[in-house]
Amino acid sequence: MEGGGRTNSIQRAFSLAAERGSHVVFEPAMGMVFSSEQEAREFYNAYSWEVGFGIKRGNKYTTKPACYKTMQEFLCSCGGSNKEENTKSARTKCKAMVRLKRTADDGWYFSTVVLTHNHELADTAREKKVWKCHNTIDSSIKELIKHMRSNNFPVNKVYGVMSDIHGRHEEVPFGKRCLKNLCATLAHDSSLDDITKTLDIFSKMQAQNPDFFYAVKVDSERRVHGILSCHSKSRADYHLFGDVLTFDTTYKSNLYEMPVGLFVGVNNHYQSTLFGCVILREETEDSFKWAFSTFVEANGGKTPQTILTDQCREMEVAIAHTMPSTVHRLCKWHVMKSIKENLGALYKKGTPFRIDFNRLTNEMMTVDEFDRGWAYLMDTYGLAGNRYMAHIYDCRDKWAKPYLSSNFCAKMCSTQRNECMNNVLKSYVSLSAPLNRFVLQYNKLIAQRCKDEDFEMAHTKKVNKFFIVNSPPP
Repeated sequence: MEGGGRTNSIQRAFSLAAERGSHVVFEPAMGMVFSSEQEAREFYNAYSWEVGFGIKRGNKYTTKPACYKTMQEFLCSCGGSNKEENTKSARTKCKAMVRLKRTADDGWYFSTVVLTHNHELADTAREKKVWKCHNTIDSSIKELIKHMRSNNFPVNKVYGVMSDIHGRHEEVPFGKRCLKNLCATLAHDSSLDDITKTLDIFSKMQAQNPDFFYAVKVDSERRVHGILSCHSKSRADYHLFGDVLTFDTTYKSNLYEMPVGLFVGVNNHYQSTLFGCVILREETEDSFKWAFSTFVEANGGKTPQTILTDQCREMEVAIAHTMPSTVHRLCKWHVMKSIKENLGALYKKGTPFRIDFNRLTNEMMTVDEFDRGWAYLMDTYGLAGNRYMAHIYDCRDKWAKPYLSSNFCAKMCSTQRNECMNNVLKSYVSLSAPLNRFVLQYNKLIAQRCKDEDFEMAHTKKVNKFFIVNSPPP
C-alpha cells in the first residue's frame, strides 16, 4: 500500500466504473486508498446514495495508550438485529459494510468490502433522504438559511428558495423536517446568553457612534426590567420634529412577550419617524415612569408639546409625573372602539344616532357647540344614565376636537402611525426573536426609514416650490 502511492479516490472511481461499464460511479473496492477517514466515509456515503441505502458507523479499534484509531467500520443502516421482536425498527441484519484500516503513512484504505444487501433498496430521492446520512445541509447553505431566518423568512419560504436554487423541489438534498430542526437549532443558539449579546451590540454601536443612547433598567436581583435605545438619527429628528409624538405598547415582538413601545412622530415630509424604542417587562406605572423619564433624558430634557396614547391609566399617571407640561391626548379610535358593544343597534350604520354622533365628534368647532350637542344626544336618545357615554364625556378634554383646537398635534388624533409602524416592524422581526436579534432587525428598520427620507428629500429638491400665505384673494 505504501509503495504504490495514493491515487485520487474519485478519479479512480470514475476509471473503475468505466472499466466495469457500470452506472454506479462511487463503488467501493478493496485496496482503495484515502487521505482521511472523513474522505472515505464521504465516498461510501456517495455510493450508498447512488445505490439506495443509508450508512452508519460500526465497530472501531483504538490503541489504548495513545488513543490512536487504526480501524473503523461503516455499516448499512439496516445492519444489526432488534432487541425486541415486535418493533418498527428497520434493522434486517444486513451484512453490507466496508472496513477501513490505517496505512503506515496515516492514510486509510478499504480492507474489507461487502456490497450485498438483504433488503430492498430505495429508488427515489425522497426515500433516500429518510436516512440521516443523506439528509444533511451543507455549511454554505446553512449560512444562507441563517441569514434568511434572521430576516424573518418562514420555513416554507426558505424551503421554496432552496427548491429554486437546486432547480426542482425533488433535487433539494435535505427534507423540510431537517430544515425545521436546523431552524430550531439556530433559534436556540441565538437565544443563548441573550442579554449579554444584546448589551454587546449596544456597546459596539455606542463605540461606533457616541450619539447613540441606550439605558437598561434592572432590579435588585440584576434582572432586566426595561431596555431603551435611541439612535443618533432618532435623537436628531426628535430635536427637530419632537413637538408631537405617539406612544403605544400593544405590540409584543420578542421571545419573552415583553411589550415593545415605539416613540413615533412625523418629519417635514409628513413621514412617520422613529424617535426611540423601549422594551418593558411589564406595563406598570413605575415602568412607564422609567421609560418616559429616560427618553426625555436621552433627548437633552426636551419634552413634547403633545403626546398621544391609548386609554392606559398607568401610562396617563406616568406622563403627568414625568412630563407635566405636555398635553396628553387620548387616541380617538381607542376611545370610540367599544361604542358599538355598549350601544348595540343604536350605533348601527346609517342610524340617526350614528349620523348625529359622528357630526358632533367630527364637525363641532367650539366647546359650547360640543356640550350642547352632547346634551341634545343624551336627551333625544335616552342615554343620560349610560355609564359608557358618561365615561367618555368625562375625559372629553383629552380627545374631543373643540377642547384641543389650540393644541398642536401635527394632524394626528390617534395612534394610527404607531400601529402602522408596529406592522412594519413585524415584517422585520419574528415574534419569537430574542432581544439581540430584535435589536439588529430594528437597526435595519431605522436604516430603511432613513433611505425613505432621503428619497423624499431628493424629490423635494427637484420639484417646484409652492408658497401658501394666509391672505385673501385680490
